[in-house]
Amino acid sequence: MARRGRVANAPETVHFQLLLRTAGGEPAPAPVRASTADIARYRPDPGAAPAVIAWLAKHGVVAHDAGFAIAASAPRATFTRLFGQRGASRAPSVPAALAAWVSAVEPSVPPELFR
Repeated sequence: MARRGRVANAPETVHFQLLLRTAGGEPAPAPVRASTADIARYRPDPGAAPAVIAWLAKHGVVAHDAGFAIAASAPRATFTRLFGQRGASRAPSVPAALAAWVSAVEPSVPPELFR
């Protein structure tokens, strides 16, 4: 069975997540040990995920609602243009247009099956 590999000249894909703020606009504290009794205080605003996903889609990013975060992927050039990362040591920044809903942008590693 042939091994899947990268296509020559294909843009590198960056996988990342955008952590949503709580409904009150605060970033969720980390680490969070929420229980069924207090989980509601950490839930994002119901309109946050659709608004963030729409903005990302408009800018060429594939994104999905993951509850307390948005799971996303984009070509490296798109990621760099939107989030300003210019190397492995510099953390990406949240665009002003998303700051009301998003507290952080973090890289994620896709499962081996999807690489």
